[in-house]
Amino acid sequence: MKSFYLVCFFFSLSLSLSLSVYSATYTVSSNLDNSDSNVGDGICADYNGNCTLRAAVEEANFDFSSHDTVSLAGTFYIVNSELQITSPMDIIGLVYNSGASTTEIRGGGQNRVLYINNNTQAIPEINLDTLYIGQGSLVGSGEGACIYAENILDFRIKETQIFYCELTSSDDGQVLKGAGVFVKDSENVSFENTEIFYNKIIGDYHIEGFGAGAYFEDNQTVIFKDSKVHINFLSSVFNAFGGGIYSENNNLIKFEESYVGYNAVLTTGDSGSAIGGGMYATSDGETTSKLHAKGLRFWRNDAITYNSSTTGSILGGGLYLDDVSSEIYDSPFSQNTSSRDGGGVYFDESRKSHIFMRNSVNFNIAGNSGGGIFLKARGGFNFKAYNTTISSNIAGSGGGLACSASSYPFINLRMVTIVKNEALYDGGGFYADQTCSGALVFYASLIAKNINVAPTGLGPDCFSSANVKMYYYNFLGDRKDCSLSTFISYNYIGDSTDPSVGVLDPVLGSPNNDYRYGTVGSFISYSPMDATSPLVDFVASDCTTETGFVLSKDNKFLDRKADGDGNGVEICDIGAVEYAP
Repeated sequence: MKSFYLVCFFFSLSLSLSLSVYSATYTVSSNLDNSDSNVGDGICADYNGNCTLRAAVEEANFDFSSHDTVSLAGTFYIVNSELQITSPMDIIGLVYNSGASTTEIRGGGQNRVLYINNNTQAIPEINLDTLYIGQGSLVGSGEGACIYAENILDFRIKETQIFYCELTSSDDGQVLKGAGVFVKDSENVSFENTEIFYNKIIGDYHIEGFGAGAYFEDNQTVIFKDSKVHINFLSSVFNAFGGGIYSENNNLIKFEESYVGYNAVLTTGDSGSAIGGGMYATSDGETTSKLHAKGLRFWRNDAITYNSSTTGSILGGGLYLDDVSSEIYDSPFSQNTSSRDGGGVYFDESRKSHIFMRNSVNFNIAGNSGGGIFLKARGGFNFKAYNTTISSNIAGSGGGLACSASSYPFINLRMVTIVKNEALYDGGGFYADQTCSGALVFYASLIAKNINVAPTGLGPDCFSSANVKMYYYNFLGDRKDCSLSTFISYNYIGDSTDPSVGVLDPVLGSPNNDYRYGTVGSFISYSPMDATSPLVDFVASDCTTETGFVLSKDNKFLDRKADGDGNGVEICDIGAVEYAP
């Protein structure tokens, strides 16, 4: 009987050892680009016995069941053909004492750098850590000049820079996607403390370009944390979509304290479109797709054309959203430009819900409408803005905000400040067409000190052709050319056409510049100058959303309810910022 148990024990031990996963570490000692001399022997060595980057990856690819590590001890590697990764692995660069990477992997001039895809099964995990990956180039057509990744369960890029990669074509009808990064059909994709910059897509003739910095399609989750997507450029004679980022049918794309800036889309053709200078996010309408952002700075992105006669669309200098729901918190949109509509952000026609809270939209420009924000809405479109400042934006119409609707949406602006915006023609503060006017609801909001420049222009603070609802505790400096519903109590309403009323002054202080996430892309807001301001302690009800959720922080992230007039009672103020002496 004892022998039986011993046989069983050794059989079990042998089985467990055979099923165990062996993980190797290959330390690269040569910057040559030679292949492994005997793939599968577990030894990283080219024909001269050197462990090259390519040889290490080939050994790590050999056993799909293991998760190996490729450690780069050197500083500079050139791959003269794409480096194919087909099994789970980590590729880790050399680190300075400061924590910065010193390891660079470059393309050879006319090739992609990394191709990550097994083709037959999902790769469980890929980690790229502390690397420079750059100078990949594809000509004619292509996807992912620096990195192409597909069908990965967990794809993590950390402390890495992806730069100077390029997709170009002059062949009619080609499609170019993701010069820096291209990722599709993956579960979890994350970028932490990573930069994607100086990547470009250049297309002549009838060519479409998508996502010069990064392109994401049909992924479950894409997360950016403490990362930057900046100085990426997409130019096409035809269509250019997403200068920094293009996102399509991703269930969730999420940003935490990240930055999208100095990206651009440009079209030069007679029928070309340029949409989403910083980011373009869309879905097919069947995929549940959502953007979630907190501390995301959109700064100096552009959607432009030099061809004023083009029949295409030029939309969303900073951000363009189409059939994607969103929750955007504590994010500044600053100095973005669109040659036509939506300088800061453009929400396109969809039946999606959007929450826009404690944001700052300032110094954006649109050639036509919606210098700060453009809402193109229809039935089912639900937009709610809270504790947000829209200031110093410029457009032809709707300097701060413009709204156009094909059927009745729901648009609620609660404790929002719209000040010091400028329209060349109509609606310095906001412009709303007839259908949208009836859907606009303001509560405890400030609209004042906006202007229109042209002598024939209408509505310095607002222009609406149907009744806008001013529900309780609003301050409207001048209602000239602004059709309002029957006034509900407790609103300040000025009127420059009525000498007995005149234009009302909210008594604002100097602008507040808040650099809580760094010096790039500041929050700009306006507080009452002092306790004499009519905005102070005027909102008799609590600072809440329409559903009763307490808005405990204002646009400066300070306590929302304060005793501004010194009478011992804490009461909310009108607008996005609370006055606290």
